[in-house]
Amino acid sequence: IERIVMMGGALTRGNLGVMSEFNVGVDPEAAKIVFASGVHVAMVGLEVGDAARVMPEDIENIQNSGKSGDMLVKLLLNYRVHYQEEGFSMYDPTAVAYLLAPQMFETKDVFVDVECAGALTSGCTVVDLAGYLGEKPNATVCVGVDQKAFRTWFVHQIQKCNVLDGSAPAVEGVLLN
Repeated sequence: IERIVMMGGALTRGNLGVMSEFNVGVDPEAAKIVFASGVHVAMVGLEVGDAARVMPEDIENIQNSGKSGDMLVKLLLNYRVHYQEEGFSMYDPTAVAYLLAPQMFETKDVFVDVECAGALTSGCTVVDLAGYLGEKPNATVCVGVDQKAFRTWFVHQIQKCNVLDGSAPAVEGVLLN
């Protein structure tokens, strides 16, 4: 295995506990093993997923683009009852986007460990951005995303699905990266 790209972890807050992000927090011991494995990890965390939002104008374009787009919007609206003008945070798609279009992301090579024993911090990804621990970097951590580029990329990917499922005509450039 050359590298692992994961949607998980967080820099500043959790969504399972005060400092634990769900994907890491449900099995912090496994996450600790992954970071200590010697395989380079690319961590696309909670904050990047929060920042990578699909906005209302994108939702309308996606829904009107074909069957796949319509189905996706229905799922999103069912899942995110509180969707308003702030849009949808795209957590898992950010990891896919990092694999396919890493130029959209700001990254830092750092040392990451996972807290497993803390009563308040179990599942916390300890991301040593300042190098305080003096450890060799074992991860590339996404610390930012070009929001406009992500939105454009995401809509484009759904348009490609609609072309492939036959519910939308091929448009020049849609089947390109």
